[in-house]
Amino acid sequence: MRVLVVTDGWGQLSSATVGTALGRAWSQLDAQVAVVPVGVCGAGFSQAWADAHHARLEHVVVSGSALVGDEVVGDGGQTTPARAPSSRSSCGEADALSGNDIDVTVARAAGQVLIRPELPDLGQRRWNESSAVLANVVDELTSPDEHIVLELGQVPWRDGGRGAVEAGDSWLERTTLVVNSRDAETQLTGLRGVVSTEGRAELMDADEMLRRDRELCEWAGELTGDDSSGQTPGAGAAGGLGMAVMARGGRVCTGPALLMEHAHAAATMDAADLVVTGCTELNFGTMGGEVVTTVTQLAAGHMVPVIVVAGSVTASSRELRQTGIEDAQALFEGEVLDPEAQLVAVDPQWITARTLPVARTWCW
Repeated sequence: MRVLVVTDGWGQLSSATVGTALGRAWSQLDAQVAVVPVGVCGAGFSQAWADAHHARLEHVVVSGSALVGDEVVGDGGQTTPARAPSSRSSCGEADALSGNDIDVTVARAAGQVLIRPELPDLGQRRWNESSAVLANVVDELTSPDEHIVLELGQVPWRDGGRGAVEAGDSWLERTTLVVNSRDAETQLTGLRGVVSTEGRAELMDADEMLRRDRELCEWAGELTGDDSSGQTPGAGAAGGLGMAVMARGGRVCTGPALLMEHAHAAATMDAADLVVTGCTELNFGTMGGEVVTTVTQLAAGHMVPVIVVAGSVTASSRELRQTGIEDAQALFEGEVLDPEAQLVAVDPQWITARTLPVARTWCW
């Protein structure tokens, strides 16, 4: 029997650790098991990417347009001197981010560099902030021959990526922008665009909303030649940086989709007899979250059964079947009020032991 395990991380345990623990239950029954580490933007993606590429996560600080620190540790643990500050400063004096320290998580592997900057929440100031500072971060931490995997969750700008483009956009064509599943479908302009949805939520003046949306439409036309390009799904990702990335030949995608693509999960599913995925809590409201949803959607096209192992399961059998899940088993017995808190205390051996009965049921 051949089993593919693609699970979210649980508590402090990474996707690779949980996946290995789940897979070991089937391995003990002599099944062939493949584990694919995955993670959601802002919630496990960086570690899963590093695990999938056998790389190591490192942390540096970028201040304004200068890299703070003596060295950057790359793939395999080798160290290289940190680059000197760029002579090009792409942050204007008005930018709230200019000159401030930005913590950045970095990993390198096989001509790729993962970058995850920790950016502040500027509240309503985000409407006037520039994405130019991002160009400085990329410029200081990458070389021209590296493909960039840029993980961005919350961003403190809504400029449609204009600042990043004007600061020097050659890096955008070699960038994969990783965002969550909602942002991957977000539009920048129009009734479903960033200004409209966020503006209405914070009771922005209608005239101001129209003005800002019109400015972004004009920028979209200047950037792409089509002022309606801001209505493309993903254009509104990361405050509109998604539009700039796609316009320059890069791509916007989710963390699970990118990592499953890297692992050739689709081809593996063709040969698999069973797909096992997992999450902290499986309920009808979220159906396990982005990882479980991505796995079940891909598996549906390959006609392979999917089961879920979770801390707790409250979705009914009927609800599971509606989303393409054959079965779901909870590791905790009885009602669990906070499965995430309880999973913090578990270890991989416990996961394997609790999963073994499930494996016996789903093994042939």
